[in-house]
Amino acid sequence: MSSTSKHPDVLKKLREEHNQVLGSDPAAAAEKLTKNPHLVNNLHYTLAVIKEVLRFFPPAGTTRAGKPGVSVTDDQSNSCPTDDAMLWILHVEMHHNAKSWVRSEELLPKRWLVGHEHELYPVPGAWRPFELGPRSCIGQAMVIVDLKLIMGCLARRLDVRPAYEGEEDEKRMYRGERAFQVEVGAAHPVEGYPCQITVV
Repeated sequence: MSSTSKHPDVLKKLREEHNQVLGSDPAAAAEKLTKNPHLVNNLHYTLAVIKEVLRFFPPAGTTRAGKPGVSVTDDQSNSCPTDDAMLWILHVEMHHNAKSWVRSEELLPKRWLVGHEHELYPVPGAWRPFELGPRSCIGQAMVIVDLKLIMGCLARRLDVRPAYEGEEDEKRMYRGERAFQVEVGAAHPVEGYPCQITVV
């Protein structure tokens, strides 16, 4: 999903935050962050955009080995024995589940900036692009910082737009997206996500 190209209002707010936190000259952002690395902690809207895009497109999945005598309970309170089954956790489906996410099919960075009393506030445990518990990715904090740094340095300098060839027929679309993920060891955009990058 080319979220920012499809959501110019999100891109505008993202760039405004970068101007405010990192200064008006995008070319100087990397040097400013090198001298003042703590500034990355002030990129609150940037973090909200990252979390919301990872909700739409979690990079990986996970499995759990079932065991005799161990059951899981579904959201309708049905007990399901796992025995020797392999349980595959479908993060994309979890992140689009309307029971956990208000307006689940909308890109709403705001949901990460509201208080727990707000209807958009995420259900605890529902966001898991890095998984949770003992299988949680040990590098997730570093990845989030890296993404904030990369976006802070590039979001004002580049415009990225999809460049798929051919018609957008139903066979090539998933949930209204041409750039849906396919499993190739880990998640990758279909057809390698051909895109057009323009220097702003």
